Parts: sequence; C-alpha cells; structure tokens
Amino acid sequence: MRKSSGFILLSELLCFALSALLLASTLQSLTACFEVQKKILLLSEALDSAMQAASGLEVKQYLVQQRLEEQNGYLFKEVAVYASENSKLICTLLEAQPTE
Repeated sequence: MRKSSGFILLSELLCFALSALLLASTLQSLTACFEVQKKILLLSEALDSAMQAASGLEVKQYLVQQRLEEQNGYLFKEVAVYASENSKLICTLLEAQPTE
C-alpha cells in the first residue's frame, strides 16, 4: 500500500510544529531560570550586606536601616536592606540576644 504525498507532508508539518512548540517552551523555561538565578544573586548579596551591617561594617552597595528594640527580656536588632535605586525592601535580618 502506497502512502500519499499529502499524508507525508501533513505528518512532516505536524513534526515541525511540535518541534517548534518544544523549542519555544525550552526557551521560556531557560529565561525563567535566568530570572530566578538573578533574584537568588540579589538576595544573596543583600543578605551578605545585612550580615556586614549587623556586625558593624559599612555597607555601600545598598541602603541599610538598623533598629534596636528591647522586648520580653531580649534585645532585638533588625537590619533592613533596601535597593538603592528605588528604596524597595530586599531582605530583613533579625538577631535576638537575651538582656542581662
């Protein structure tokens, strides 16, 4: 039994469409992975800056705000890290020590 050329053309067109769909979804996943990786790097740098500020070192890359509060026999130190260009909160580090 011979296959018609129209059926072969249709099956090749279907394979091409599925390959294009797979390529598009792969590219979308790859760009999403890059965005997540960029956010992870930003959070890691901000957390490092918060730790530096909490230990008393100067931080120049980000805006850092520190706050001390005593409550229930503990001294809480909150270090908030903001993006310097739009003052958006990136992360907050909280340390607690018992007061004596």
